[in-house]
Amino acid sequence: MNLSDKALRRLTLAAAVVFLVLAAVGCTGLLWYDEQFSAVLARHSWGELISLTAQDVHPPLYYLILKALCMLPDALWPGLYTVCCQVVSLLAYAGALLAAGLWGGRLFGARTGLLAVVCLGCMPSVMDYATEARMYSWGLLFVLLGALCAVEWLHAPRPVWAVGTGLFAAASLYTHYWAGAAAGMCLFCLAVLALVRRQPRRCAGLLAAGVGALILFAPWVPVLLNQMGGTASGGETVPLSLYLIRGYLEFLFSSGWGPLTLLNLLAIAAGVAAFGLRGRADGPAAEGLALAAAAGLTLLVGMAAQQLLHPTRVIFQGRYLVPALGLLWLGVAALWGRCLPRALAAGVLVICLACGAMNTAELWAEAGQERTEYARLTQALAAVEPGEPVLADNYYRAAFAACYLPDSPIVGLSGEWEFRIRMFGLQTEGEEDCRWLICGSWIPQEKLDSMGLTLAGEGISFTAKEDEYRFLPLNPAQP
Repeated sequence: MNLSDKALRRLTLAAAVVFLVLAAVGCTGLLWYDEQFSAVLARHSWGELISLTAQDVHPPLYYLILKALCMLPDALWPGLYTVCCQVVSLLAYAGALLAAGLWGGRLFGARTGLLAVVCLGCMPSVMDYATEARMYSWGLLFVLLGALCAVEWLHAPRPVWAVGTGLFAAASLYTHYWAGAAAGMCLFCLAVLALVRRQPRRCAGLLAAGVGALILFAPWVPVLLNQMGGTASGGETVPLSLYLIRGYLEFLFSSGWGPLTLLNLLAIAAGVAAFGLRGRADGPAAEGLALAAAAGLTLLVGMAAQQLLHPTRVIFQGRYLVPALGLLWLGVAALWGRCLPRALAAGVLVICLACGAMNTAELWAEAGQERTEYARLTQALAAVEPGEPVLADNYYRAAFAACYLPDSPIVGLSGEWEFRIRMFGLQTEGEEDCRWLICGSWIPQEKLDSMGLTLAGEGISFTAKEDEYRFLPLNPAQP
């Protein structure tokens, strides 16, 4: 049965809504350390937020978006702040699905748009980060929007598309450095395609958009150089890049969704072969191939950078690929939509949906467990009166306390966390006033004795995102 473009667009929109609803189960309000970092950072003032971000290893745009979108909900419903932080990422995921399906469908054909939404919706590495309170979903959205603007420029070289390409490339850089790398690889591959097509004006426009993005990013370059210098450290006898190669393979072929990934990689090869036999450089399949190649180049550049710059320090890892996956799956869908027979494309859709259903079942099970954990967390935190100081045994637990107990002063057992003291609002002394201790394991009694503290009860032990926490009541120190 041949469906009209209008029917395909309706199916695409319906599929995007379904995948969005399925991903929304991840908004449990339970955050792990990196997400807690985001949530605490977004509660600082605008100036402090940028200053503290400059001392970390990421650019500031995501944190600014997070603060802007969470300020009002946090003021009205403080108890839902952590859920709101995850919903902010879900909004970017929704934008990516709609951009790939509707905008991509307009550029490459309605069938390609539907395939692109199914690819993104069934991809666990995308759905897993769809609700994580980190910058990966926003990087995915900005890279994808920049790519679509660039393809529009290839079709009709109007200034608005060149400007849009440059702005979204700059937004990608300010969101995550490897999102910026993906945007750069996309511009490079499409510029090469324009040269092959003997379209020098279009090639020059893409290069100009890239230069414009770099100019917009120039104010942050000194910070970037300082951040990269701060990440250098030794101590590993075996280069971590050797372990990372195995990590990349696990990221692509993990047991939960290996069949789907293998299918997509085979489809890339089949699409390339079909393009070589039947395609032309001026066809949409060539643009799809360029987008998929850009994602592959991002991976290769990341692995090379890891080996050449800091082989003993992780600077590129699997989740940094998430912003590039929009390029990969839109490109693959364009190859499928143009090179595969309709019956075969329909079969691919069925297989993708079957693999996606398995992934969704795992996601629902994980979300159910997290809600159970969140209930125990809520029970533990309810015992803390507003403003009561909390003692944390390390900065992971300090982040936890600062995230879920924003009104309580946090005292750290160590005063060596200079950046995190500012980040989490830690105090380096005053443990004698603490009424609660949050720790990952039992603190030796002699350590408490040295501070004049004793346990007042057994407290509550709970798990949050696979990390064990113990929340223990304390007797005040004896005068």
